[in-house]
Amino acid sequence: MNKATLAILATLFASIALADDFKTVNGKEYKNATLSRVEPDGIVIKFSGGIVKIPFTELSKELQEKYNYNAEAAEKFTAESAEEIKAANAKAAELKARVDAERDQERKASAADYESKQLEKQADKVLPQITIFAIIKPFRFGKERTTAWIQPYEQYDTGQKHNETVPSLNYVPVYGWRKVGEKFIGVIDERMFERYESGDITVVTLYKIGHTNDSSRDPLFTTTKDKAMNFLAGGSPKEDR
Repeated sequence: MNKATLAILATLFASIALADDFKTVNGKEYKNATLSRVEPDGIVIKFSGGIVKIPFTELSKELQEKYNYNAEAAEKFTAESAEEIKAANAKAAELKARVDAERDQERKASAADYESKQLEKQADKVLPQITIFAIIKPFRFGKERTTAWIQPYEQYDTGQKHNETVPSLNYVPVYGWRKVGEKFIGVIDERMFERYESGDITVVTLYKIGHTNDSSRDPLFTTTKDKAMNFLAGGSPKEDR
Protein backbone atom coordinates (compact mmCIF):
# COMPACT_ATOMS: atom_id res chain seq x y z
CA MET A 1 0.00 0.00 0.00
CA ASN A 2 1.59 3.32 -1.08
CA LYS A 3 1.83 6.52 0.94
CA ALA A 4 -0.88 8.30 -1.09
CA THR A 5 -3.42 5.58 -0.35
CA LEU A 6 -2.49 5.59 3.32
CA ALA A 7 -2.95 9.35 3.42
CA ILE A 8 -6.43 9.11 1.86
CA LEU A 9 -7.49 6.36 4.27
CA ALA A 10 -6.13 8.31 7.21
CA THR A 11 -8.14 11.33 6.11
CA LEU A 12 -11.32 9.26 5.73
CA PHE A 13 -10.91 7.52 9.09
CA ALA A 14 -10.25 10.83 10.78
CA SER A 15 -13.35 12.31 9.13
CA ILE A 16 -15.47 9.37 10.18
CA ALA A 17 -14.26 9.49 13.77
CA LEU A 18 -14.78 13.23 14.32
CA ALA A 19 -18.02 15.20 14.45
CA ASP A 20 -18.36 17.96 11.88
CA ASP A 21 -20.85 20.30 10.23
CA PHE A 22 -22.10 19.44 6.74
CA LYS A 23 -23.85 21.91 4.47
CA THR A 24 -25.42 21.20 1.08
CA VAL A 25 -25.31 23.54 -1.92
CA ASN A 26 -29.02 24.17 -1.30
CA GLY A 27 -28.30 25.54 2.16
CA LYS A 28 -29.39 22.50 4.19
CA GLU A 29 -27.07 22.22 7.20
CA TYR A 30 -26.36 19.28 9.52
CA LYS A 31 -24.69 20.41 12.73
CA ASN A 32 -22.33 18.27 14.79
CA ALA A 33 -22.78 15.29 12.45
CA THR A 34 -20.62 12.18 12.28
CA LEU A 35 -19.66 10.58 8.99
CA SER A 36 -20.89 6.98 8.95
CA ARG A 37 -19.63 5.82 5.56
CA VAL A 38 -18.64 7.01 2.11
CA GLU A 39 -20.31 5.52 -0.96
CA PRO A 40 -19.45 6.23 -4.62
CA ASP A 41 -22.49 8.50 -5.05
CA GLY A 42 -22.62 10.21 -1.64
CA ILE A 43 -21.92 10.17 2.08
CA VAL A 44 -24.01 8.80 4.95
CA ILE A 45 -24.00 10.83 8.16
CA LYS A 46 -25.47 10.54 11.63
CA PHE A 47 -26.84 13.63 13.34
CA SER A 48 -29.33 14.56 16.04
CA GLY A 49 -32.23 14.01 13.63
CA GLY A 50 -31.16 10.49 12.63
CA ILE A 51 -29.25 9.09 9.66
CA VAL A 52 -29.26 10.63 6.19
CA LYS A 53 -27.45 10.13 2.91
CA ILE A 54 -26.31 13.24 1.07
CA PRO A 55 -25.56 12.78 -2.66
CA PHE A 56 -22.24 14.22 -3.83
CA THR A 57 -24.19 16.33 -6.33
CA GLU A 58 -25.59 18.25 -3.34
CA LEU A 59 -22.19 18.85 -1.75
CA SER A 60 -19.62 21.50 -2.47
CA LYS A 61 -16.73 20.81 -4.81
CA GLU A 62 -14.41 20.94 -1.82
CA LEU A 63 -16.26 18.07 -0.09
CA GLN A 64 -16.49 16.13 -3.35
CA GLU A 65 -12.72 16.28 -3.69
CA LYS A 66 -12.22 15.50 -0.01
CA TYR A 67 -14.13 12.24 -0.35
CA ASN A 68 -12.79 11.37 -3.84
CA TYR A 69 -16.04 11.80 -5.76
CA ASN A 70 -15.99 10.32 -9.27
CA ALA A 71 -19.05 11.07 -11.41
CA GLU A 72 -18.68 7.97 -13.59
CA ALA A 73 -18.29 5.64 -10.60
CA ALA A 74 -21.22 7.34 -8.87
CA GLU A 75 -23.48 6.86 -11.90
CA LYS A 76 -22.56 3.18 -12.16
CA PHE A 77 -23.11 2.66 -8.42
CA THR A 78 -26.51 4.40 -8.56
CA ALA A 79 -27.62 2.23 -11.50
CA GLU A 80 -26.48 -0.97 -9.78
CA SER A 81 -28.18 0.04 -6.54
CA ALA A 82 -31.42 0.76 -8.41
CA GLU A 83 -31.30 -2.69 -10.02
CA GLU A 84 -30.67 -4.34 -6.66
CA ILE A 85 -33.59 -2.46 -5.11
CA LYS A 86 -35.81 -3.38 -8.07
CA ALA A 87 -34.87 -7.06 -7.76
CA ALA A 88 -35.41 -7.00 -3.99
CA ASN A 89 -38.82 -5.34 -4.41
CA ALA A 90 -39.83 -7.89 -7.04
CA LYS A 91 -38.78 -10.74 -4.76
CA ALA A 92 -40.67 -9.20 -1.84
CA ALA A 93 -43.78 -8.76 -4.02
CA GLU A 94 -43.53 -12.38 -5.18
CA LEU A 95 -43.20 -13.58 -1.60
CA LYS A 96 -46.16 -11.44 -0.50
CA ALA A 97 -48.28 -12.77 -3.38
CA ARG A 98 -47.41 -16.35 -2.44
CA VAL A 99 -48.18 -15.75 1.25
CA ASP A 100 -51.47 -14.01 0.35
CA ALA A 101 -52.42 -16.90 -1.95
CA GLU A 102 -51.67 -19.45 0.77
CA ARG A 103 -53.69 -17.48 3.32
CA ASP A 104 -56.56 -17.14 0.85
CA GLN A 105 -56.44 -20.87 0.20
CA GLU A 106 -56.47 -21.55 3.94
CA ARG A 107 -59.47 -19.22 4.38
CA LYS A 108 -61.34 -20.94 1.55
CA ALA A 109 -60.50 -24.37 2.95
CA SER A 110 -61.66 -23.27 6.38
CA ALA A 111 -64.89 -21.85 4.93
CA ALA A 112 -65.48 -25.02 2.90
CA ASP A 113 -64.83 -27.17 5.96
CA TYR A 114 -67.27 -25.07 8.01
CA GLU A 115 -69.89 -25.28 5.26
CA SER A 116 -69.40 -29.04 5.01
CA LYS A 117 -69.85 -29.46 8.76
CA GLN A 118 -72.96 -27.28 8.72
CA LEU A 119 -74.36 -29.35 5.87
CA GLU A 120 -73.64 -32.55 7.78
CA LYS A 121 -75.47 -31.16 10.81
CA GLN A 122 -78.40 -30.23 8.60
CA ALA A 123 -78.33 -33.66 6.98
CA ASP A 124 -78.42 -35.39 10.36
CA LYS A 125 -81.70 -33.61 11.05
CA VAL A 126 -83.31 -33.55 7.59
CA LEU A 127 -81.93 -36.62 5.80
CA PRO A 128 -84.14 -39.09 7.73
CA GLN A 129 -87.18 -37.11 6.53
CA ILE A 130 -86.42 -37.87 2.87
CA THR A 131 -85.17 -41.43 3.40
CA ILE A 132 -87.14 -44.61 2.75
CA PHE A 133 -86.17 -48.28 2.61
CA ALA A 134 -87.73 -50.26 -0.22
CA ILE A 135 -87.63 -53.23 -2.54
CA ILE A 136 -87.80 -52.06 -6.14
CA LYS A 137 -89.05 -53.72 -9.31
CA PRO A 138 -87.81 -51.74 -12.36
CA PHE A 139 -89.86 -51.89 -15.55
CA ARG A 140 -88.31 -49.12 -17.65
CA PHE A 141 -84.61 -48.33 -18.01
CA GLY A 142 -83.46 -44.98 -19.39
CA LYS A 143 -79.92 -43.83 -20.08
CA GLU A 144 -79.51 -42.39 -16.61
CA ARG A 145 -82.83 -43.09 -14.88
CA THR A 146 -84.88 -46.08 -13.90
CA THR A 147 -88.67 -46.21 -13.48
CA ALA A 148 -89.75 -48.84 -10.97
CA TRP A 149 -92.43 -50.14 -8.68
CA ILE A 150 -91.33 -49.20 -5.18
CA GLN A 151 -92.52 -51.13 -2.14
CA PRO A 152 -91.55 -49.37 1.13
CA TYR A 153 -90.22 -51.48 4.00
CA GLU A 154 -89.41 -50.81 7.62
CA GLN A 155 -87.02 -52.47 10.02
CA TYR A 156 -88.37 -54.04 13.19
CA ASP A 157 -87.11 -56.00 16.17
CA THR A 158 -88.08 -59.66 15.76
CA GLY A 159 -87.80 -60.22 19.50
CA GLN A 160 -85.09 -62.81 18.97
CA LYS A 161 -81.57 -62.58 20.36
CA HIS A 162 -78.37 -63.74 18.75
CA ASN A 163 -74.83 -64.35 19.98
CA GLU A 164 -72.31 -66.50 18.15
CA THR A 165 -69.71 -66.67 20.92
CA VAL A 166 -71.02 -66.85 24.48
CA PRO A 167 -74.76 -67.66 24.51
CA SER A 168 -75.28 -66.24 28.02
CA LEU A 169 -73.68 -62.84 27.37
CA ASN A 170 -74.21 -59.80 25.17
CA TYR A 171 -77.28 -60.93 23.29
CA VAL A 172 -77.80 -58.87 20.16
CA PRO A 173 -81.36 -58.16 18.92
CA VAL A 174 -82.24 -59.65 15.55
CA TYR A 175 -83.94 -57.22 13.19
CA GLY A 176 -86.07 -58.01 10.17
CA TRP A 177 -87.85 -56.20 7.34
CA ARG A 178 -91.59 -55.88 6.76
CA LYS A 179 -93.75 -54.08 4.24
CA VAL A 180 -95.21 -50.74 5.17
CA GLY A 181 -97.77 -48.93 3.03
CA GLU A 182 -98.68 -49.53 -0.60
CA LYS A 183 -96.29 -49.86 -3.50
CA PHE A 184 -96.10 -46.99 -5.97
CA ILE A 185 -94.33 -45.94 -9.15
CA GLY A 186 -91.22 -43.83 -8.74
CA VAL A 187 -88.18 -42.76 -10.72
CA ILE A 188 -84.63 -43.39 -9.53
CA ASP A 189 -82.08 -40.84 -10.75
CA GLU A 190 -79.61 -43.44 -12.00
CA ARG A 191 -79.58 -46.67 -13.97
CA MET A 192 -80.13 -49.54 -11.57
CA PHE A 193 -78.42 -52.89 -11.91
CA GLU A 194 -80.13 -55.26 -14.33
CA ARG A 195 -80.56 -57.80 -11.53
CA TYR A 196 -83.36 -55.67 -10.08
CA GLU A 197 -85.34 -56.26 -13.27
CA SER A 198 -85.71 -59.92 -12.36
CA GLY A 199 -87.09 -59.03 -8.94
CA ASP A 200 -84.09 -58.84 -6.62
CA ILE A 201 -85.50 -58.77 -3.08
CA THR A 202 -82.66 -56.73 -1.58
CA VAL A 203 -83.87 -53.74 0.43
CA VAL A 204 -82.26 -50.55 -0.84
CA THR A 205 -82.04 -47.08 0.70
CA LEU A 206 -83.72 -44.34 -1.34
CA TYR A 207 -83.58 -40.58 -0.80
CA LYS A 208 -86.42 -38.47 -2.19
CA ILE A 209 -85.06 -35.45 -4.07
CA GLY A 210 -88.18 -34.12 -5.79
CA HIS A 211 -90.51 -35.06 -8.64
CA THR A 212 -90.10 -35.71 -12.35
CA ASN A 213 -90.74 -32.78 -14.68
CA ASP A 214 -93.22 -34.58 -16.92
CA SER A 215 -97.00 -34.74 -16.54
CA SER A 216 -96.86 -37.83 -14.32
CA ARG A 217 -94.97 -35.94 -11.58
CA ASP A 218 -93.64 -39.23 -10.24
CA PRO A 219 -91.56 -38.98 -7.07
CA LEU A 220 -87.85 -38.79 -7.84
CA PHE A 221 -85.31 -40.72 -5.76
CA THR A 222 -81.58 -41.34 -5.61
CA THR A 223 -79.63 -44.13 -3.93
CA THR A 224 -76.63 -41.83 -3.51
CA LYS A 225 -76.24 -39.93 -0.25
CA ASP A 226 -74.07 -37.26 -1.94
CA LYS A 227 -76.89 -36.42 -4.37
CA ALA A 228 -79.31 -36.20 -1.46
CA MET A 229 -76.92 -33.88 0.38
CA ASN A 230 -76.65 -31.71 -2.73
CA PHE A 231 -80.44 -31.55 -2.93
CA LEU A 232 -80.66 -30.48 0.71
CA ALA A 233 -77.98 -27.85 0.09
CA GLY A 234 -80.13 -26.24 -2.59
CA GLY A 235 -79.05 -28.18 -5.66
CA SER A 236 -81.55 -29.32 -8.24
CA PRO A 237 -82.05 -32.80 -9.71
CA LYS A 238 -81.23 -33.51 -13.34
CA GLU A 239 -83.75 -32.97 -16.11
CA ASP A 240 -85.56 -36.06 -17.36
CA ARG A 241 -83.72 -38.05 -20.01
